[in-house]
Amino acid sequence: MYTIANISKYKDVDTGTWLMIKVPERIGEAIRDRKIQTAELRLDDGRNISALQRKKAYAIIRDISLYTGYPPEECKEIMKYNYMISTGRPYFSLSDCSIDEAREFINYLLDFSLEEGIPLSEPGAMRADDI
Repeated sequence: MYTIANISKYKDVDTGTWLMIKVPERIGEAIRDRKIQTAELRLDDGRNISALQRKKAYAIIRDISLYTGYPPEECKEIMKYNYMISTGRPYFSLSDCSIDEAREFINYLLDFSLEEGIPLSEPGAMRADDI
């Protein structure tokens, strides 16, 4: 399950940070029925994808496109949908996604290329966003 929440309050303590969040939909029943006790938190600081990140993503997509024979735009959409399916994240655009989303998508593209044996036109380390 993936949802958006708003942070209402927070308090730093010695052992971490207490958060009070409001989820706009009712999820209490799902939490109870599935006995969910943990959650993943991703903080959106409002920063958007950088030009360098966009360039890296499109370069990897071009390499995947050349290898698979799909046109680049079609390849981009296929890879975005595969990423969304594997992560549970909603649809995003490479024109204005967050820096963190871009980093995770680039890493996904690199992992996909390695797993499928897709040759890259330059070393993967040059394309990795977090090195």
